Amino acid sequence: MATEKKTAGDLDFVMEQGGTFSRTFTYVDADSVAVVLTGYTIEMKIREIHESSTVLLTATTEADARFVLSDPTAGEFTLTISATDTAALTFIQAVYDIKLTSPTGNVERLLEGSIKLTKQVTR
Repeated sequence: MATEKKTAGDLDFVMEQGGTFSRTFTYVDADSVAVVLTGYTIEMKIREIHESSTVLLTATTEADARFVLSDPTAGEFTLTISATDTAALTFIQAVYDIKLTSPTGNVERLLEGSIKLTKQVTR
């Protein structure tokens, strides 16, 4: 019996409450060649635990534009969460995943991990 390997990469973050959170990612294939992201949509959800029905924050390339395809031909996209939005977060640690949807409708979980929120003092 063959064993399938999970495809989502693991990446944990530390997010500063009240600070702008910005990260740029480059999506490459197994041969380290950039995957062209033209026409793709990207979505991320943050929840306190995997099983929670409550979404703490959503980021997309569509409605809120927290994701931007910064250089789609080079596989590059950027996530930006404003200081106002991070100030409203109150969790200590949470989980997230990032999904990409191709123009043909194929969905791939690209990344998953945990986010630790460091609390602000100056507010």
